[in-house]
Amino acid sequence: MVDIGQYRDSATVIGVLIASLSLAVTAFANFFNYRTNRAKLWLDVRTAFGRHDEVHSKLRVGGDWFGSDTHPSSPRELADVEAYMGLLEYCEIMMSDRFIDEGTFKRLFSYRLDNILANRKIFARISDQSEYWTDFLKLCARMEIDLNRHGAACDDRMQTNSEEKTQE
Repeated sequence: MVDIGQYRDSATVIGVLIASLSLAVTAFANFFNYRTNRAKLWLDVRTAFGRHDEVHSKLRVGGDWFGSDTHPSSPRELADVEAYMGLLEYCEIMMSDRFIDEGTFKRLFSYRLDNILANRKIFARISDQSEYWTDFLKLCARMEIDLNRHGAACDDRMQTNSEEKTQE
């Protein structure tokens, strides 16, 4: 007579092995998908920053607006800068929600904050309207950017400009 218990035990062992293999394959696929999606998200973030290349170029060291106390001057230029800063605020929110990681952002984009803050007009606007720029200021703190250093640098540049105008 056939012992059904023996077949049942064998079927259980085979079922457990198949389930274990399925879990392992699923875990590998999820890990691969996570890495792929993370890479895609960073490319999407880079693309979003690319939409602000004109403003970014003007604010870079050597750019037309670097350290300026007169630019951005037109309503359109100010709107473009605010949109650029808004994207940085969005990145702060995504970091807070752990969609993007701080280390990668810091390596790729934190210098942009320094470039923005080096502009005297923008720095003054942020200082005067800080209640509207809370996420931008949180991002600066997260990136360990010393706002006092930028404020002092802006004050020094303004003092130098005043002295130069007085001498003329």
